[in-house]
Amino acid sequence: VASYSYNGKKSDITAREAIESQYSLDTVKDSDGNYTAPSADVILSYVRNQILLDAAEDEGITVSSKEMKQYAEYSIGTSDYKTMATQYGVSKDQAKQIVRQSATLQKLYKKKVGDSSASMPTAPTEPADGNEETASKDYADYIINLAGDEWDSSKGTWKDADSTYAKAFADDAFTAATYKQAMTAYYTAYQQYSSQASSASSKWTEYANGLYAKANISIYGLFA
Repeated sequence: VASYSYNGKKSDITAREAIESQYSLDTVKDSDGNYTAPSADVILSYVRNQILLDAAEDEGITVSSKEMKQYAEYSIGTSDYKTMATQYGVSKDQAKQIVRQSATLQKLYKKKVGDSSASMPTAPTEPADGNEETASKDYADYIINLAGDEWDSSKGTWKDADSTYAKAFADDAFTAATYKQAMTAYYTAYQQYSSQASSASSKWTEYANGLYAKANISIYGLFA
């Protein structure tokens, strides 16, 4: 159904390869055993994935069975390939291949973009009585936990007066804090997360587009 060339190597793509990159043949066949030809979007997605996998191979990136299991449990919630196959309508072998490829691309991403420690913060629990001005140690602990290394627990103050959280809270004390203050910490953390995530996404997109620019693809069709 298509062919592409990348780094001087030409590869042909069959309808089965393109379809099975996302589905099993059994799930797309009709009652007569026929299936619709893969769309251009499916083919392009397949080619892009193969280009990234080729790049990972060039980088010497491999994944072990243990790494595949860890990836599956963290990203999918299970490392049982039979369960995955049933859940996503693919074969057991396809499920294993998808995990292997996804884990490989994750390692490529980390190598090219970096393993960012940023994670989306969880908002503080609203006060049961609805009073946002009631101070509690739980909200203080929530703020300190988000601040991480910016807080000097031994001295009970900020390590650097010019740090992000120190500026957000100025001279506030945190033996107790209010829900309103906790929300200030949440928005501060979310802005940091959003900025880091955006930067990583832009860096990865630039890298991937650079690889795609080196490829040529031809998608075939039937004409009556």
